[in-house]
Amino acid sequence: MLQFDFNQNPITLKCRLYIIKAFLFRAWDASGKADPYIKILLNSDIIIDDVNSRLYNTLEPVFGKSYEFEVTIPQQTILRVQVWDWDLASSNDSVAETSIDIENRWFSCHRATCGLQKRYDSAGYNVWRDTKKPLIILTELCRATNLNLPVYSTDFRSLAIRDIRFNCDPECIEFVTRGTSNEMSHRKVYHESPEEYIRQNTALAALHAWGRKINPEGALVSEHIECRSIFNPNFPDIEQGKLEMWLDIFSMSRPPSSAPVDITPLKPMPFQLRLTIWNTTDVELNDENFVTGEKTSDIYVKAWVLGEKDDGQQTDVHYR
Repeated sequence: MLQFDFNQNPITLKCRLYIIKAFLFRAWDASGKADPYIKILLNSDIIIDDVNSRLYNTLEPVFGKSYEFEVTIPQQTILRVQVWDWDLASSNDSVAETSIDIENRWFSCHRATCGLQKRYDSAGYNVWRDTKKPLIILTELCRATNLNLPVYSTDFRSLAIRDIRFNCDPECIEFVTRGTSNEMSHRKVYHESPEEYIRQNTALAALHAWGRKINPEGALVSEHIECRSIFNPNFPDIEQGKLEMWLDIFSMSRPPSSAPVDITPLKPMPFQLRLTIWNTTDVELNDENFVTGEKTSDIYVKAWVLGEKDDGQQTDVHYR
């Protein structure tokens, strides 16, 4: 859906860039590893140099970082995400980079600014990230394509556009109908009413099916993680690795009210594992009592955490 400024004024956008992890195809240090960090540029101007968040001795860095910045188009159109290698004794090395055309995404008819989530929620870990709710997006899309506005059924579980019917996700209906009274009261106070929840998710179902049922050439972008190839400008034809990330773009006239998604990697936590061996069955008896002829076996049980076999522990020997 094209988003023009008919006065031809510069458009200021807010971008949220999420960097999950990278896979580097070759070493950059004598140790056979690298000390990678992220650098972000708009055109040729450095806006973020995150050298203080560098990771050490890895070719598979898990960054788990989000960055927020403003972009003005058409002056700033190309977003460059670079991976650098930190060196202690020499200058840092540019590993590779990938480029994104912000202006192209903003004016795309596929609404590539913020991918459609699978389900609409007004709060929680799956909070709706877009500044416009699904029904508003659907209404604007119908007007932009000269279609009649969506008509809902009485229970909001389906809607019709141009004699084409779209149904709400059954999981959303099940969530509302099977929820306890306390859950529904909590949702009504802190989120939205069950009817509003169903109505928004029905509109979202229509948005997801837009390319299949309404406009095959105008399918909307769904929420997804981009796995982008990264290249070094000195070796433009040789792929240097992959970068997993996604980018959300919002208009500053309607900035996001929610906080960025927290993708910080979970830190290791110590746990104590206690395992009780109560009994054994069907153990093969390899010994024989030379007096009674009874089959016996002296057994013990050994266990260890997968990948930490050196830390294995065993029970006492059970003689029989």
